[in-house]
Amino acid sequence: MNYKYPLFSKDDTILSNGFGGALLNRTCPICGGNFDNTGFAYFNAGAMHVKENGDSVVGKQKARLVSSWNIGYHYPEDCEYYGALVSMGIVSGFPNDGFVFYFCSIKCLRKWLDAVLDDVEEYLQNEHVRLASKFSETHENRNKIRRE
Repeated sequence: MNYKYPLFSKDDTILSNGFGGALLNRTCPICGGNFDNTGFAYFNAGAMHVKENGDSVVGKQKARLVSSWNIGYHYPEDCEYYGALVSMGIVSGFPNDGFVFYFCSIKCLRKWLDAVLDDVEEYLQNEHVRLASKFSETHENRNKIRRE
């Protein structure tokens, strides 16, 4: 694939390129799949100002800067779990404006990223099972109340 790097720069808005614009267009920038049918996976990394209790801060209040990196999945609109967002924190509340991982080669970096994605995929599958159980219990309770 021939991407233009950097994928985002100071001149972009979050929706100005194929990756950020994917949410607006509701299509995958790689395969063209429609998010309304498939839901969407996401990779989110950034830093924000937070209060001591962890709440985000807007404006010039006294706060500390923390970094995070999340990978997750948002279920499609036609799914019974619509609105459900399953996310795994890879980096959470790191007390700095960024983070770096070092490897001896691109090959080792790729191996690590593949392992991280394998872990995320397993986590998401387990969360899907948990959600299915939760929604099943909710439906059973509703039906039980209706019968009573």
